[in-house]
Amino acid sequence: MTDYLIREFRESDLASLVQLIQDNAKHLNLQSPIIPTSEQLKQDLLDPSATQSKFHVLVCEFEGSLVGYALYHFGFSTFDGRTMYPKEFYLADGHKEELRPLLLKRQMQIAEEMKCGRTEWLSQAGWVGSNEFWINSGGFDSTVEENWHQYRLNADKFPGN
Repeated sequence: MTDYLIREFRESDLASLVQLIQDNAKHLNLQSPIIPTSEQLKQDLLDPSATQSKFHVLVCEFEGSLVGYALYHFGFSTFDGRTMYPKEFYLADGHKEELRPLLLKRQMQIAEEMKCGRTEWLSQAGWVGSNEFWINSGGFDSTVEENWHQYRLNADKFPGN
């Protein structure tokens, strides 16, 4: 097994994290992605005046370089209490097979440590391998099982725009 280090993000990771986010946008074929700058990430992750981070990032290190990240945040469910939302999950080619289960395990350990009642995430329907991975890890498709649907309203549709 390859030696990977999965750890919390630190300020010295900023430039590498931005590059990985750009790589992920390219991998997903996003049209005109809005990618946060180093300053925006730094402000939201490391602002000492904030009472808590807006989101958290685990980074994956291999031979001194970052090869992946997992972005997550916490919310609250009136039914299950604290909820972890794994939001972004990206691993560079050549590291996915071995690193994906390790990174998922670390996220679930954090959810346990934070006494979360559940985790929820989104996955595109066409990502068959990824969706099978989540189901094989014990997750389920709440759209199918519980008839929940996720909706989104982009900023250009907010009342002031």
